Amino acid sequence: MKICLCVSSYERGGIGTVIYYEAKYLSDANHEVKIVTLNPKKQPPPNVELIRLVNPREINKLNCDIMHFHDSLRFLRVLKQDARAVATYHGYTPWHLRPTLRDMVLMSIYKRKYLRELAKPTVKKVIAISKYVRRDLAHINEKVTVIYNGIDTKLFRPINGERIKELKEQMGEPALIYVGSFYRHKRVLDLVKAMPLLLKEYSNCKLTLIGYGPDTSKIGRLSKKLSVQRHVNLRGTVSDLELPLYYNAADVYITASMWEGFGLTPLEAMACGKPVISRNIPAIAEHTEKAGSILTFNRLEEVPKLIGDILSNYLHFSKKALEYAKIFPWDLHAVKLEKVYKVL
Repeated sequence: MKICLCVSSYERGGIGTVIYYEAKYLSDANHEVKIVTLNPKKQPPPNVELIRLVNPREINKLNCDIMHFHDSLRFLRVLKQDARAVATYHGYTPWHLRPTLRDMVLMSIYKRKYLRELAKPTVKKVIAISKYVRRDLAHINEKVTVIYNGIDTKLFRPINGERIKELKEQMGEPALIYVGSFYRHKRVLDLVKAMPLLLKEYSNCKLTLIGYGPDTSKIGRLSKKLSVQRHVNLRGTVSDLELPLYYNAADVYITASMWEGFGLTPLEAMACGKPVISRNIPAIAEHTEKAGSILTFNRLEEVPKLIGDILSNYLHFSKKALEYAKIFPWDLHAVKLEKVYKVL
């Protein structure tokens, strides 16, 4: 099949990662795959063509058997009725967690428009990335299926070696890690606020933060205010090849995010054998019962005890993390996509 994966902006982040791996594994399955975008900021996988369009209407000139859209309102609004189209719905951060009033208003409008486009006959199937975000799609329930995102289990896996030892010495004991964006709803500042509580129990504890976003400067200022700057390491972004090293050098993955559509980076950490501590939110709760290695909290004061629970039975939690992560390989994700495409 000739498959076009379409997104308004192809860049770093969750959606860009999903598209990259969908393209890679669909291509490996002998499909002709193209990534189509208005704003290319990321390289495609090998053997996958990256096409930049100047005008959204040019989408109708492409010769594709399947057009698969991700967060692509600009494309869907101009798509011709005879297209064989499927769309993945990643969910949208609730309006009250947006950083500014302007953002709250605009994203609420955007979401309503996007949900209306998904209801049109042009879109034959809609893929929800979790049962939680599927709730937004009740108006089109008959054409919705849930397919979880995947993990690159060849990249994210247990690793040993000198580099891991070096990083362990730098990352403290216990070594906590967060990977993701530094936006308001991610509540990375809450992780910094938890450090004085943790240092009372674990004087050598350190928090490594890998990512980017508008809260970066606030993290630095808050760390100094709370006198924990020596225990909070802002790493910025790291390469895809370096990231598994940091996961492996850490003891626990921790996130205080107030909203996730799926939760990709916690599962990457689990694929490296790392237990997870997370705020108790719906998308993470979908994984909690089956995973056996995700501990959740409602208040920051609960975090030191959760870390203690993990450290007292670490091999058990690490084993459970590895077992759970194995059910999310990208090749299985690609097989499920193929089944959706074939019924369009």
